[in-house]
Amino acid sequence: MGFLDMAGVAARVAATFWADQQYRDSKYRKYRDFSLLMTGVLAVVGAILWAWDYVHDPVGAQHTVWLRASILPCALPYLAALAFRLSWPLAWFAASATIVAWEASYVLILGHLKDSASYGISGFGYFLAMPLLMTRGFVFVANVALTVLIVALPLVLACIGPGAQFQSATYAEFAIPFAVASIATLAAYSQLYASSWGKRTKLAAALHTDPLTGLGNRYHFTEAFRKEIARAQRLQHAFSVILVNIDQLKRINDTHGHPVGDQVIRAVGKICGEVVRGSDIVTRVGGDEFGVILFASVENAIGVAKRIRLRIQELHITAAGGECLSVTVSIGLAESVHSGENLLKSASEALCKAKKFGRNRYALG
Repeated sequence: MGFLDMAGVAARVAATFWADQQYRDSKYRKYRDFSLLMTGVLAVVGAILWAWDYVHDPVGAQHTVWLRASILPCALPYLAALAFRLSWPLAWFAASATIVAWEASYVLILGHLKDSASYGISGFGYFLAMPLLMTRGFVFVANVALTVLIVALPLVLACIGPGAQFQSATYAEFAIPFAVASIATLAAYSQLYASSWGKRTKLAAALHTDPLTGLGNRYHFTEAFRKEIARAQRLQHAFSVILVNIDQLKRINDTHGHPVGDQVIRAVGKICGEVVRGSDIVTRVGGDEFGVILFASVENAIGVAKRIRLRIQELHITAAGGECLSVTVSIGLAESVHSGENLLKSASEALCKAKKFGRNRYALG
């Protein structure tokens, strides 16, 4: 296995155990509908299993009706958390409360039925399967904690009284190996999802990234512009766009070759990224053009445009043969007093104006 393969495996393991928020939220969203369906199904199945109690022990089953009936309302906290799309930590607590209530009811049910050790111990496998069915959308660590809770609860109840007739030794012999198998299965599912997540993340990054500069590409600019213009109009905050065009890039390519032209593009992109704030967006929108989305008024945007122009004017690129090339840019900018389409049009017209009046300058649209 190569170093890169090992690094990929390590990344997937890290995603399984120490997942970031974006990963956790994505996994939760993916399995939310499945969890909602399975929780409803398991609640109904758990309630109608009273018929099995009755077949096994008709007398004892008279005392388990209300316990079986309670399974349905106990499912409501988790069902509500999923249906109302609460955050995954809240949903995990709701799921834990639901499963704990169900399992406590089951321990009490066994206390009312004869020969419960032979009849009901295997039923705890039903609970140990719940993390796979009801809470698969949670990260591995959360599901391991839930599995440990499921295993421990009957033993705790046997110690404090409600499960006094519960066969703890028999239960432990069954539950612990089953729990280990359940955790191993959860780990396998988590690894599969982490691998899929990694591939999707890389694909999304490639879709939005310019390979030459590492900045966002035209697609990224278009998507970001659409979202931010809507947010700016909704929140009534300042929003500006700057278009930066490298002067005479074609001449540089024709005279010195495309590798030198690529070097110029990378250097200009780096400067644009260094001048703006971390919250602003810098993209390469064309061969010789960069787009900058600023969460600032046009006055602040003018300051950014000036700094970009001066930094690039000081830039010197060494061509083949040791010749030192000077680089300049023309800049057009506009503020979001316009609608989205007109804002870009205004910035483009300003860029044309800057080129028309001699390049190496900025113009306001």
